[in-house]
Amino acid sequence: MTNFSQRLTFFLFLTANILAFNVFANEDSVEPDTLLSLLKVREHSLVQRDSHALASVGQTLASYYEENYLINDAIEQYQQIYALRSDSSNMVVATNAAMRLSLLLFNEGRYNEALKYVKSAANVYAKLHMQDSLASAYIQLADIYQQQGNYALSERIIIKQALPLSGNEARIRCFKSLGHTYLRQRKYSQAKWFFIQENMLASKMGNRIYVMRSLLYLGQVKTAIRDYGLALNDYKMAERISRSISDSKILAEVHASLADFYKKLGDFSNSRKFASLAQDNKKKLENQISDRRQQALEALTDAQRHLHDTPPSTVKQQTVKASPNQNFLLLMVTVLFVLSGLIIIGFYLKRRRSLIKKG
Repeated sequence: MTNFSQRLTFFLFLTANILAFNVFANEDSVEPDTLLSLLKVREHSLVQRDSHALASVGQTLASYYEENYLINDAIEQYQQIYALRSDSSNMVVATNAAMRLSLLLFNEGRYNEALKYVKSAANVYAKLHMQDSLASAYIQLADIYQQQGNYALSERIIIKQALPLSGNEARIRCFKSLGHTYLRQRKYSQAKWFFIQENMLASKMGNRIYVMRSLLYLGQVKTAIRDYGLALNDYKMAERISRSISDSKILAEVHASLADFYKKLGDFSNSRKFASLAQDNKKKLENQISDRRQQALEALTDAQRHLHDTPPSTVKQQTVKASPNQNFLLLMVTVLFVLSGLIIIGFYLKRRRSLIKKG
Protein backbone atom coordinates (compact mmCIF):
# COMPACT_ATOMS: atom_id res chain seq x y z
CA MET A 1 0.00 0.00 0.00
CA THR A 2 1.32 3.48 -0.83
CA ASN A 3 2.26 5.89 1.96
CA PHE A 4 -0.71 8.09 1.05
CA SER A 5 -3.14 5.17 1.21
CA GLN A 6 -1.67 4.02 4.50
CA ARG A 7 -1.98 7.47 6.06
CA LEU A 8 -5.51 8.02 4.71
CA THR A 9 -6.69 4.64 5.97
CA PHE A 10 -5.13 5.23 9.35
CA PHE A 11 -6.61 8.74 9.52
CA LEU A 12 -10.11 7.38 8.86
CA PHE A 13 -9.55 4.62 11.41
CA LEU A 14 -8.30 7.16 13.97
CA THR A 15 -11.22 9.53 13.35
CA ALA A 16 -13.75 6.72 13.66
CA ASN A 17 -12.29 5.58 16.97
CA ILE A 18 -12.18 9.10 18.41
CA LEU A 19 -15.78 9.71 17.32
CA ALA A 20 -16.83 6.37 18.80
CA PHE A 21 -15.10 7.28 22.05
CA ASN A 22 -16.73 10.71 22.21
CA VAL A 23 -20.18 9.25 21.56
CA PHE A 24 -19.95 7.42 24.88
CA ALA A 25 -17.42 9.53 26.82
CA ASN A 26 -20.13 11.62 28.48
CA GLU A 27 -22.12 8.62 29.69
CA ASP A 28 -22.03 7.65 33.38
CA SER A 29 -19.65 4.85 32.47
CA VAL A 30 -17.53 4.14 29.39
CA GLU A 31 -17.29 0.66 27.93
CA PRO A 32 -13.74 -0.74 28.32
CA ASP A 33 -13.71 -1.76 24.64
CA THR A 34 -14.24 1.86 23.60
CA LEU A 35 -11.19 2.90 25.61
CA LEU A 36 -9.28 -0.12 24.33
CA SER A 37 -9.78 1.02 20.73
CA LEU A 38 -8.37 4.44 21.55
CA LEU A 39 -5.37 3.02 23.41
CA LYS A 40 -4.61 0.79 20.41
CA VAL A 41 -4.69 3.79 18.08
CA ARG A 42 -2.31 5.64 20.42
CA GLU A 43 0.08 2.69 20.46
CA HIS A 44 0.00 2.47 16.67
CA SER A 45 0.67 6.21 16.45
CA LEU A 46 3.72 5.80 18.67
CA VAL A 47 5.07 3.04 16.43
CA GLN A 48 4.44 5.13 13.30
CA ARG A 49 5.83 8.27 15.02
CA ASP A 50 2.74 10.13 13.89
CA SER A 51 2.73 13.19 16.14
CA HIS A 52 -0.51 14.57 14.66
CA ALA A 53 -2.41 11.36 15.46
CA LEU A 54 -0.81 11.27 18.91
CA ALA A 55 -2.01 14.81 19.61
CA SER A 56 -5.56 13.97 18.49
CA VAL A 57 -5.75 10.80 20.55
CA GLY A 58 -4.08 12.53 23.50
CA GLN A 59 -6.64 15.34 23.45
CA THR A 60 -9.51 12.84 23.66
CA LEU A 61 -7.85 10.89 26.48
CA ALA A 62 -7.01 14.07 28.41
CA SER A 63 -10.65 15.18 28.21
CA TYR A 64 -11.74 11.75 29.45
CA TYR A 65 -9.36 11.98 32.43
CA GLU A 66 -10.50 15.50 33.23
CA GLU A 67 -14.22 14.75 33.01
CA ASN A 68 -13.74 11.77 35.32
CA TYR A 69 -11.70 13.70 37.92
CA LEU A 70 -8.41 11.93 37.15
CA ILE A 71 -6.68 15.29 37.37
CA ASN A 72 -3.07 14.11 37.63
CA ASP A 73 -3.55 11.88 34.58
CA ALA A 74 -5.17 14.78 32.69
CA ILE A 75 -2.25 17.08 33.54
CA GLU A 76 0.27 14.46 32.40
CA GLN A 77 -1.61 13.87 29.14
CA TYR A 78 -1.93 17.59 28.37
CA GLN A 79 1.79 17.99 29.04
CA GLN A 80 2.52 15.24 26.50
CA ILE A 81 0.37 17.04 23.93
CA TYR A 82 2.10 20.35 24.70
CA ALA A 83 5.46 18.66 24.09
CA LEU A 84 4.36 18.02 20.46
CA ARG A 85 4.10 21.76 19.69
CA SER A 86 7.32 21.79 17.60
CA ASP A 87 5.30 20.18 14.77
CA SER A 88 3.41 23.09 13.17
CA SER A 89 0.42 20.85 12.42
CA ASN A 90 -0.02 20.38 16.18
CA MET A 91 0.37 24.03 17.13
CA VAL A 92 -3.29 24.81 17.87
CA VAL A 93 -3.95 21.49 19.65
CA ALA A 94 -0.80 21.93 21.75
CA THR A 95 -1.73 25.52 22.58
CA ASN A 96 -5.24 24.50 23.64
CA ALA A 97 -3.60 21.86 25.83
CA ALA A 98 -1.49 24.60 27.42
CA MET A 99 -4.69 26.50 28.28
CA ARG A 100 -6.26 23.42 29.86
CA LEU A 101 -3.03 22.84 31.79
CA SER A 102 -3.09 26.38 33.09
CA LEU A 103 -6.69 26.03 34.30
CA LEU A 104 -6.06 22.67 36.00
CA LEU A 105 -2.87 23.88 37.68
CA PHE A 106 -4.64 27.07 38.74
CA ASN A 107 -7.36 25.01 40.43
CA GLU A 108 -4.61 23.04 42.19
CA GLY A 109 -3.07 26.28 43.49
CA ARG A 110 0.09 25.82 41.38
CA TYR A 111 0.09 29.41 40.14
CA ASN A 112 3.67 29.72 38.84
CA GLU A 113 3.25 26.64 36.64
CA ALA A 114 -0.17 27.85 35.48
CA LEU A 115 1.40 31.19 34.58
CA LYS A 116 4.02 29.56 32.34
CA TYR A 117 1.44 27.69 30.25
CA VAL A 118 -1.05 30.54 29.87
CA LYS A 119 1.70 32.93 28.74
CA SER A 120 2.76 30.40 26.12
CA ALA A 121 -0.86 30.02 24.95
CA ALA A 122 -1.41 33.79 24.79
CA ASN A 123 1.68 34.25 22.60
CA VAL A 124 0.48 31.68 20.06
CA TYR A 125 -3.13 32.90 20.03
CA ALA A 126 -1.87 36.44 19.39
CA LYS A 127 0.31 35.28 16.46
CA LEU A 128 -2.59 33.30 14.97
CA HIS A 129 -5.09 36.17 15.55
CA MET A 130 -7.43 33.86 17.52
CA GLN A 131 -9.19 36.66 19.37
CA ASP A 132 -11.72 34.68 21.43
CA SER A 133 -9.03 32.29 22.65
CA LEU A 134 -6.66 35.18 23.29
CA ALA A 135 -9.30 36.95 25.42
CA SER A 136 -9.72 33.78 27.50
CA ALA A 137 -5.95 33.54 27.94
CA TYR A 138 -5.77 37.16 29.14
CA ILE A 139 -8.59 36.57 31.65
CA GLN A 140 -6.80 33.48 32.94
CA LEU A 141 -3.54 35.44 33.18
CA ALA A 142 -5.28 38.22 35.14
CA ASP A 143 -6.89 35.71 37.53
CA ILE A 144 -3.48 34.18 38.30
CA TYR A 145 -1.96 37.58 39.05
CA GLN A 146 -4.98 38.36 41.22
CA GLN A 147 -4.39 35.19 43.28
CA GLN A 148 -0.74 36.20 43.64
CA GLY A 149 -1.77 39.61 44.98
CA ASN A 150 -0.65 41.61 41.94
CA TYR A 151 -3.93 43.52 41.68
CA ALA A 152 -2.71 46.41 39.56
CA LEU A 153 -1.38 44.10 36.84
CA SER A 154 -4.51 41.93 36.97
CA GLU A 155 -6.73 44.99 36.56
CA ARG A 156 -4.63 46.36 33.69
CA ILE A 157 -4.68 43.09 31.73
CA ILE A 158 -8.48 42.87 31.93
CA ILE A 159 -9.15 46.52 31.01
CA LYS A 160 -6.43 47.01 28.37
CA GLN A 161 -6.18 43.54 26.79
CA ALA A 162 -9.09 41.20 27.59
CA LEU A 163 -12.14 43.48 27.42
CA PRO A 164 -11.43 44.90 23.92
CA LEU A 165 -11.35 41.35 22.52
CA SER A 166 -14.23 39.89 24.49
CA GLY A 167 -17.61 38.67 23.34
CA ASN A 168 -20.50 38.49 25.81
CA GLU A 169 -19.43 35.39 27.77
CA ALA A 170 -15.84 36.60 28.04
CA ARG A 171 -17.12 40.03 29.15
CA ILE A 172 -19.00 38.34 32.00
CA ARG A 173 -15.74 36.74 33.08
CA CYS A 174 -13.96 40.10 32.80
CA PHE A 175 -16.56 41.77 35.06
CA LYS A 176 -16.26 38.89 37.53
CA SER A 177 -12.46 39.13 37.58
CA LEU A 178 -12.49 42.89 38.12
CA GLY A 179 -15.14 42.56 40.84
CA HIS A 180 -12.95 40.12 42.77
CA THR A 181 -9.83 42.23 42.26
CA TYR A 182 -11.60 45.19 43.93
CA LEU A 183 -13.30 43.03 46.58
CA ARG A 184 -9.93 41.65 47.69
CA GLN A 185 -8.73 45.24 48.12
CA ARG A 186 -11.93 46.21 50.00
CA LYS A 187 -12.87 48.65 47.27
CA TYR A 188 -16.53 47.80 47.71
CA SER A 189 -18.12 50.42 45.44
CA GLN A 190 -16.05 49.30 42.43
CA ALA A 191 -16.56 45.62 43.28
CA LYS A 192 -20.33 46.08 43.57
CA TRP A 193 -20.51 47.91 40.22
CA PHE A 194 -18.69 45.15 38.32
CA PHE A 195 -20.69 42.35 39.96
CA ILE A 196 -23.88 44.19 38.94
CA GLN A 197 -22.56 44.35 35.35
CA GLU A 198 -21.82 40.62 35.52
CA ASN A 199 -25.33 39.94 36.81
CA MET A 200 -27.05 42.09 34.18
CA LEU A 201 -25.18 40.61 31.24
CA ALA A 202 -25.59 37.04 32.54
CA SER A 203 -29.34 37.65 32.99
CA LYS A 204 -29.55 38.99 29.44
CA MET A 205 -27.79 35.87 28.13
CA GLY A 206 -29.93 33.54 30.29
CA ASN A 207 -26.86 32.05 31.98
CA ARG A 208 -28.25 30.97 35.36
CA ILE A 209 -24.96 29.83 36.86
CA TYR A 210 -23.28 33.18 36.23
CA VAL A 211 -26.40 34.96 37.54
CA MET A 212 -26.39 32.84 40.70
CA ARG A 213 -22.68 33.36 41.37
CA SER A 214 -22.89 37.11 40.77
CA LEU A 215 -25.65 37.24 43.41
CA LEU A 216 -23.36 35.45 45.88
CA TYR A 217 -20.61 38.00 45.19
CA LEU A 218 -23.07 40.89 45.60
CA GLY A 219 -24.19 39.33 48.87
CA GLN A 220 -20.58 39.32 50.08
CA VAL A 221 -20.12 42.99 49.15
CA LYS A 222 -23.39 44.08 50.79
CA THR A 223 -22.56 42.07 53.92
CA ALA A 224 -19.16 43.79 54.07
CA ILE A 225 -20.82 47.23 53.94
CA ARG A 226 -23.47 46.04 56.46
CA ASP A 227 -26.36 46.28 54.04
CA TYR A 228 -27.73 43.04 55.50
CA GLY A 229 -31.29 43.19 54.18
CA LEU A 230 -30.22 43.53 50.55
CA ALA A 231 -27.49 40.96 51.07
CA LEU A 232 -30.04 38.43 52.33
CA ASN A 233 -32.25 39.13 49.30
CA ASP A 234 -29.32 38.33 47.00
CA TYR A 235 -28.48 35.14 48.89
CA LYS A 236 -32.10 33.95 48.88
CA MET A 237 -32.42 34.64 45.14
CA ALA A 238 -29.17 32.73 44.54
CA GLU A 239 -30.57 29.82 46.58
CA ARG A 240 -33.78 29.71 44.49
CA ILE A 241 -31.73 29.58 41.27
CA SER A 242 -29.40 26.91 42.67
CA ARG A 243 -32.38 24.71 43.59
CA SER A 244 -33.69 24.96 40.03
CA ILE A 245 -30.27 23.93 38.70
CA SER A 246 -30.11 21.07 41.25
CA ASP A 247 -26.33 20.69 41.25
CA SER A 248 -24.64 19.49 44.46
CA LYS A 249 -21.58 21.70 44.01
CA ILE A 250 -23.64 24.84 43.39
CA LEU A 251 -26.00 24.08 46.29
CA ALA A 252 -23.01 23.56 48.60
CA GLU A 253 -21.60 26.98 47.56
CA VAL A 254 -24.89 28.77 48.22
CA HIS A 255 -25.57 27.09 51.55
CA ALA A 256 -22.01 27.75 52.74
CA SER A 257 -22.46 31.43 51.85
CA LEU A 258 -25.74 31.58 53.78
CA ALA A 259 -24.15 29.83 56.77
CA ASP A 260 -21.37 32.42 56.80
CA PHE A 261 -23.87 35.27 56.42
CA TYR A 262 -26.02 34.17 59.38
CA LYS A 263 -22.91 33.59 61.50
CA LYS A 264 -21.85 37.21 60.95
CA LEU A 265 -25.34 38.31 62.02
CA GLY A 266 -25.09 36.21 65.20
CA ASP A 267 -27.98 33.98 64.07
CA PHE A 268 -26.24 30.72 64.99
CA SER A 269 -29.35 28.56 64.58
CA ASN A 270 -29.73 29.41 60.89
CA SER A 271 -25.95 29.33 60.47
CA ARG A 272 -25.83 25.72 61.75
CA LYS A 273 -28.80 24.79 59.55
CA PHE A 274 -27.21 26.02 56.34
CA ALA A 275 -23.77 24.72 57.33
CA SER A 276 -25.34 21.28 57.71
CA LEU A 277 -27.03 21.57 54.30
CA ALA A 278 -23.72 22.65 52.76
CA GLN A 279 -21.96 19.69 54.34
CA ASP A 280 -24.63 17.27 53.07
CA ASN A 281 -24.29 18.59 49.51
CA LYS A 282 -20.50 18.54 49.75
CA LYS A 283 -20.61 14.91 50.89
CA LYS A 284 -23.00 14.04 48.05
CA LEU A 285 -20.64 15.70 45.57
CA GLU A 286 -17.62 13.86 46.99
CA ASN A 287 -19.46 10.54 46.62
CA GLN A 288 -20.41 11.36 43.02
CA ILE A 289 -16.82 12.26 42.18
CA SER A 290 -15.49 9.14 43.93
CA ASP A 291 -17.92 6.85 42.08
CA ARG A 292 -17.18 8.40 38.70
CA ARG A 293 -13.42 8.27 39.28
CA GLN A 294 -13.62 4.62 40.36
CA GLN A 295 -15.65 3.64 37.29
CA ALA A 296 -13.14 5.40 35.03
CA LEU A 297 -10.19 3.71 36.72
CA GLU A 298 -11.82 0.30 36.36
CA ALA A 299 -12.51 0.94 32.67
CA LEU A 300 -8.90 2.05 32.12
CA THR A 301 -7.48 -0.94 34.01
CA ASP A 302 -9.60 -3.35 31.99
CA ALA A 303 -8.66 -1.69 28.68
CA GLN A 304 -4.93 -1.69 29.52
CA ARG A 305 -5.11 -5.35 30.54
CA HIS A 306 -6.40 -6.28 27.08
CA LEU A 307 -4.27 -3.80 25.13
CA HIS A 308 -1.98 -6.41 23.59
CA ASP A 309 -4.59 -9.14 23.11
CA THR A 310 -5.38 -8.12 19.51
CA PRO A 311 -3.53 -6.28 16.73
CA PRO A 312 -3.91 -2.46 16.60
CA SER A 313 -6.27 -2.56 13.63
CA THR A 314 -8.75 -4.89 15.33
CA VAL A 315 -11.64 -3.35 17.18
CA LYS A 316 -13.74 -5.73 19.23
CA GLN A 317 -17.46 -5.40 18.55
CA GLN A 318 -19.42 -4.06 21.47
CA THR A 319 -23.08 -3.77 22.30
CA VAL A 320 -23.88 -0.30 23.59
CA LYS A 321 -27.32 1.21 23.77
CA ALA A 322 -27.17 4.59 22.05
CA SER A 323 -29.40 7.47 23.04
CA PRO A 324 -31.28 9.24 20.19
CA ASN A 325 -28.83 12.16 20.08
CA GLN A 326 -25.96 9.71 19.50
CA ASN A 327 -27.37 8.21 16.29
CA PHE A 328 -25.81 10.75 13.91
CA LEU A 329 -22.32 10.27 15.37
CA LEU A 330 -22.76 6.49 15.24
CA LEU A 331 -23.67 6.80 11.55
CA MET A 332 -20.51 8.84 10.94
CA VAL A 333 -18.42 6.20 12.74
CA THR A 334 -19.94 3.46 10.56
CA VAL A 335 -19.31 5.44 7.35
CA LEU A 336 -15.67 6.04 8.30
CA PHE A 337 -15.08 2.36 9.03
CA VAL A 338 -16.70 1.42 5.70
CA LEU A 339 -14.51 3.94 3.86
CA SER A 340 -11.42 2.48 5.53
CA GLY A 341 -12.47 -0.99 4.38
CA LEU A 342 -13.23 0.15 0.82
CA ILE A 343 -9.80 1.79 0.50
CA ILE A 344 -8.09 -1.42 1.61
CA ILE A 345 -10.26 -3.60 -0.68
CA GLY A 346 -9.77 -1.22 -3.61
CA PHE A 347 -6.03 -1.31 -3.20
CA TYR A 348 -6.09 -5.12 -2.97
CA LEU A 349 -8.12 -5.49 -6.19
CA LYS A 350 -5.89 -3.00 -8.02
CA ARG A 351 -2.82 -4.90 -6.86
CA ARG A 352 -4.37 -8.24 -7.92
CA ARG A 353 -5.21 -6.95 -11.42
CA SER A 354 -1.66 -5.67 -11.78
CA LEU A 355 -0.23 -9.06 -10.86
CA ILE A 356 -2.59 -10.86 -13.30
CA LYS A 357 -1.48 -8.55 -16.15
CA LYS A 358 2.16 -9.23 -15.34
CA GLY A 359 1.43 -12.97 -15.32
